[in-house]
Amino acid sequence: DSSQDIEADAKFIELGLDSLAAVELKNALESALRMPLPTSALFDYPAIASLTEFISQQMAPTQPAADQAVGTAASVHALSDEEADAELAALRETT
Repeated sequence: DSSQDIEADAKFIELGLDSLAAVELKNALESALRMPLPTSALFDYPAIASLTEFISQQMAPTQPAADQAVGTAASVHALSDEEADAELAALRETT
């Protein structure tokens, strides 16, 4: 272990990251990853591990959600016109 190793649970603020450096790091990550990040990303996810987890989830959403969307689309197409009308009416009542 080197004395310069940084633990994954190290908080950015403890590493000396101020608000200006946080913005610069966010901008550098956006540029490197080619994806937008929330302005408050480094404050919402204040440690290396939590920020890494957030970015990983943004880059590769969980597969079950994608499978569920496909299943939902398939089940919608299988509805008869009457069933679709009933579903829409029920949705309208809840809003």
